[in-house]
Amino acid sequence: MAEVYDKKSPPMWVWIVGVIIALIVIFLIWNWMRPIAPVVTSPPMVTAPAPAPAPAASTAPATTAVAPVALIVAVPADYFDRDVSGTARVADVPTDRGFYLEENGRRMLAILGKDFTEKQVNVNAGQMVRVSGVVRASSKLDEAEVGSLQPATRDLITKEPVYLVVKQVEILARP
Repeated sequence: MAEVYDKKSPPMWVWIVGVIIALIVIFLIWNWMRPIAPVVTSPPMVTAPAPAPAPAASTAPATTAVAPVALIVAVPADYFDRDVSGTARVADVPTDRGFYLEENGRRMLAILGKDFTEKQVNVNAGQMVRVSGVVRASSKLDEAEVGSLQPATRDLITKEPVYLVVKQVEILARP
């Protein structure tokens, strides 16, 4: 008579180790196949170097410096009576013709020039705007440049070391 051979299955711990190894391999393959999300950073703001002063007899047109608000507020004397342009966020609109531009925690007062007395610009807090204008010391308030201002706007100007007389404003994004 033939003997019946009884085949034994492997012990339970072998199955458990096999399942753990299979899970680790699946996890590693899944991470390897998954695309890595790129890190998105904004490019640094590029500023134009300050142009050398033109000779007195020169009739060359004035250049406009692209200057961030934080830089103008940090070194205001470098920008007095200079045309500047840039992009910033509107932090606050305390008066009808005055608003604060903010960048990197630094704020600068911007006053709409006399050309804006007839055409209304709807500037609101939180908007991104592109502005062009002239940086003035608060001691140089020129009625011919800004037109007639309300007392509240005049008070704002006297409290700031510099302000921007806005010649052009373009709303880029609304909050």
